[in-house]
Amino acid sequence: MAIVRSLTRAFQPAMPAVARPSRGQLEEEFAQARNRTLEQIKYACLVGMVSAYRSLSEQELEQYVQFVESEAGQWYMRVMNSTLLTAVDVAAEATAAELVTAVPQLVGDLR
Repeated sequence: MAIVRSLTRAFQPAMPAVARPSRGQLEEEFAQARNRTLEQIKYACLVGMVSAYRSLSEQELEQYVQFVESEAGQWYMRVMNSTLLTAVDVAAEATAAELVTAVPQLVGDLR
């Protein structure tokens, strides 16, 4: 979603005013798209976790769950998730900015 949001914001000024959705409209569309894909993402994460941890013993899985549920584990998960989201946002913003300058013909066609 961060990539789509960044690209949309980057190209929006190049769009004709009549075709340009308002910030509120954009945010509503982003929220709807995020909600539509949330279940798919949850399922993909579950499948990935099952695959990643399939070779662990019952005891090893219990230890992992204990860690994740601990205060230190919760802190670790928050920091990792926050860092990942920040990195994706930064990369998306940089990519969008570069695309706007790298693809002037496309921007011109949108006007």
